[in-house]
Amino acid sequence: MASAPVQCPREGVVETIFLDWLLSLGTGLLFGKLGIVSLRPGRSRLASAGFLAGASVQVLLMAVSLSLYALSAEWMWMYWVDPAGLPVGIVVLAFAMYAVAFLAGYLLAPELERIRMGAAWWAVGAVAVGATLLELLAWDRLTALGTLAEFATGQAPGLGGVFLAVLLIGGGAVIGLGLWLAMAVRRAVPAPETAS
Repeated sequence: MASAPVQCPREGVVETIFLDWLLSLGTGLLFGKLGIVSLRPGRSRLASAGFLAGASVQVLLMAVSLSLYALSAEWMWMYWVDPAGLPVGIVVLAFAMYAVAFLAGYLLAPELERIRMGAAWWAVGAVAVGATLLELLAWDRLTALGTLAEFATGQAPGLGGVFLAVLLIGGGAVIGLGLWLAMAVRRAVPAPETAS
């Protein structure tokens, strides 16, 4: 006998995967902006120090996200869908979008700066504000960790254990590495030449 699908209220649903796409876009914008100084004439933007630094942060972000997905796929989808029923291709595409969002942000930042100086910083800020607002709207889902059935009945316990450790330590590592590399890229700015 087939079980009935779990009915979860969908108001305020923002999957953590989609929040991570925003984080990936913001990471790309940040390193795209900071990496402008590391661009060399005749070389691809994808070969710059800014891109390599940002890509390193992005790889760590994806590793943390994949770890959290392995621990609780239902939480990563914010109890919106039953991940057991998703085709593998959909999950692969969802995680491929992390890289697409990062690359889009990285390539967009210099173009925004061409339009208006400082526009990339405004875009980074808008992404940060947007992600924060979405997290606040989904706070009850972000802080509940359980199965679809537990969430639907209000019985999902709070974050804890290994999951919370991976979330906090992994998130801290992403932020720490991101800040360290951002500062390193920023310090790589060549000193302006002075007239003698």
